[in-house]
Amino acid sequence: MNKDIQDIFSRNEVIDKIAFLNWRMESGDIVNLFNLGDGYFDSAIILCDRCLSKNKGKIADILIFPIFMNFNHGIELYLKGLTLTLNELLKIDIKIDGTHNLNQLFSVLKARIKDLDGQKKANEIVKDNFNLREYLNELTTTLNPNQKNDKMDFSRYPFTKKEGNHFYVDTWNNIEVDLENLKNRITIIYQKLEQYADYFYYERLQENN
Repeated sequence: MNKDIQDIFSRNEVIDKIAFLNWRMESGDIVNLFNLGDGYFDSAIILCDRCLSKNKGKIADILIFPIFMNFNHGIELYLKGLTLTLNELLKIDIKIDGTHNLNQLFSVLKARIKDLDGQKKANEIVKDNFNLREYLNELTTTLNPNQKNDKMDFSRYPFTKKEGNHFYVDTWNNIEVDLENLKNRITIIYQKLEQYADYFYYERLQENN
């Protein structure tokens, strides 16, 4: 290795200039999904704040993609963590679906809540998290009107798996995102998913162990 290049995985003499990958991780624990989700949600909010405070050179036009990537992946991690929590509460050994389809993951979570606490509780979860439900509906309508593929890679690549362009590439019309509204929705959805994690994982699952 070039002596002038320092390893990325190395120590800085100033502790506040070090990131510790393992400090919030626990061996084989569901909470790791929530901890990673926190990072993705926080990153999305920080990037929104950056664009709202100083959008010189219209940097928001390109940062919007990692914002959506972080937002959606934060949702995915929380939904999967919650589903694994419900699986343990139900004492069922079902592997978590590897899909990135947020609508499908939300549906599985609702089904697990129904199995654990009944249909009324599952309906309350959907009603209580109106912002998430509406966001997922909007994604479905915007990204995939024919509902044959979730196309959640729209923020990672400009083209689909079949090498067709995503919805924002070929249009002459502006595809606009209200950053203030987006930050508000991210914050509300994040807070609500945290509440579910506190209730199902920390209050119910940890109390049973």
